[in-house]
Amino acid sequence: MNPLPSVAAGNIAGSIDVAGQKRTYLVHVPAAINCGIESVPLLIVFHADEGNAQQMMDLTRFNAIADSQVFVVAYPNGSNGSAAWNAGACCGFDSDNTADDVAFTRALIDMLLGSYRGDPKRIYVAGFSRGAMLAYRLGIELADEIAAIAPVSGTIITEQRQPAQPVSVLAIHGDADPVVPYQSALKSVQFWGEADGCTASPTQQENDRLIQQMYAGCKSNSAVWFYGVKKLGHAWPDQFELNAQNISTAGLIWSFLSSHTKR
Repeated sequence: MNPLPSVAAGNIAGSIDVAGQKRTYLVHVPAAINCGIESVPLLIVFHADEGNAQQMMDLTRFNAIADSQVFVVAYPNGSNGSAAWNAGACCGFDSDNTADDVAFTRALIDMLLGSYRGDPKRIYVAGFSRGAMLAYRLGIELADEIAAIAPVSGTIITEQRQPAQPVSVLAIHGDADPVVPYQSALKSVQFWGEADGCTASPTQQENDRLIQQMYAGCKSNSAVWFYGVKKLGHAWPDQFELNAQNISTAGLIWSFLSSHTKR
């Protein structure tokens, strides 16, 4: 058997041409990818408005988990030098944003699959704020490629049409969010519970910090989970206390995402 070709590891800046626009991104590649691993999961993480790829990399701290769990994580930038995404009509620049971020994501996935030995059955998306709204949109429009999404502090603002296939969802939202209403996040999760064909109302557990909802009986072994964080505003939470142990938000998200494979 011929050895696998070596892949450059570390933080790498790159660009893709999409419909005549130069779209940029950062990608973090773990060194262990060169240890005989044939394919690795892919995670794409979208920043908030007024953010960028580097800020999202620093905020979420997925890189350390990628190094230990061996997956490739990409952080795209918004279009035309803006810090926004076309996740659907909302406000300000975003209401006139015609950039095809769905096509950008599909092109980015194709590049990651080809250049970094990505596993097409383990493609995941996460995002914060406007990036979370794009994650919801991608879950609907790229359901044929994406296995699971993890939106933080976002809601669905695009057309709520039926995804082509079930997509697992872990949504995280603060109950004191002054920007994206908490109830809108609950409605987004309810949409996914119905879209994934979950058979029962969600079970709920609650403590002094969290409200956890889980839908059961979802198609194709998909799952729909919601974590409501008490007294949290519009923010990416630092960590959670689960089962008497602290876990980072990135750790919680990766634990959920990585348990789901596209069928």
